[in-house]
Amino acid sequence: MGEATTVSTRRPWARVLTVVLVVVVASAAAFAGGWALRELAAPVVVDAAAPVVYVPIAEGEVKSTVTLGATSAWTRSALAPNSAVGVLTSLPEEGQEVAEGSVLYTVDLRPIVLGVGSIPMFRDLVEGASGDDVEQLQAFLSRLGYFNATPDGEFGGLTTRAVSMWQHDLGVERTSTVRRGDILFTSDATLRVVRTADMSVGANLSGGEAVLERLSPQPEIYLTLTESQKSVVAAGMRVMIADAAGGQREGTVGEIRPDLTDPTRSRAILLSADGGPLCADFCGAPGTESSFLVQVYQAGPVSGLTVPSTVIRTSGTGETFVVGEAGQDLPVTVLLAASGTAVIEGDGLSVGMQIAVPDGR
Repeated sequence: MGEATTVSTRRPWARVLTVVLVVVVASAAAFAGGWALRELAAPVVVDAAAPVVYVPIAEGEVKSTVTLGATSAWTRSALAPNSAVGVLTSLPEEGQEVAEGSVLYTVDLRPIVLGVGSIPMFRDLVEGASGDDVEQLQAFLSRLGYFNATPDGEFGGLTTRAVSMWQHDLGVERTSTVRRGDILFTSDATLRVVRTADMSVGANLSGGEAVLERLSPQPEIYLTLTESQKSVVAAGMRVMIADAAGGQREGTVGEIRPDLTDPTRSRAILLSADGGPLCADFCGAPGTESSFLVQVYQAGPVSGLTVPSTVIRTSGTGETFVVGEAGQDLPVTVLLAASGTAVIEGDGLSVGMQIAVPDGR
């Protein structure tokens, strides 16, 4: 009975203690929650004593570029095959320019001359011959000033005298007979030539050989692009290349086509401002390849008022602005940003105006 009384007298104190603890804990939780709400709702307090860093608006140029390697190469194509028989006794210089009436090479010391026409020299032409090939010969002699009549395809006395005078000036025997192979007729009045890979002085010719090849009038310069590089280069982009004198040549990216020598790559052809080859006169000797570094402008250049890109801020509605020295928001339009610098425009902006750097950075 005594123990029961003791226990019952302690329980009210336990209940009181429990209630007190609950009240204390609840009060602490309420205080903590209220403090947290007040802190989250309160504005961020900026230390007024912290220095504000400013940068001046400048005037400059911004561009986004990529530098790639370029190659210049002359395109080769077949020239009419040789028709002369004998030993090859001379060849032109590599890349030499030859005009109609000039000597291409010699066989047994006899000159082989360039002429404009579409019919190969398939036979000897002598007085009494007739045909389209005779008319072609007469037109050739007329352009050189030896035949003073209308070409008619009939090898008569006027043609005989014209051939004789031409042979005299050429330094060969005046036979008045044009031997097969004496003239190499092609479609070009002037061309650059290079010897074929397996041809050299002393070679024995039996007719039908390709002694020379025609070079393109100007070299083609191109970028060789990998798949990843192709994604950053597009037709119409501006390019700059250094010429042999240390100056700069401006051009554009033209056609981008598959590289026939490597199916995993592409070629971007570089053109001059007028649409011709970019390196018409500084890409190395005719017939040779040269390498260059080319700057490709992916964007720009754009000139104007410039600031570091870090001072550009964006509002909650997406407008861009900068903060002036007096703390005022100044709306701006970003024309181009690259390499940490932005070109901007906006009302009231001028060179030298101080712009605040966010957070003093």
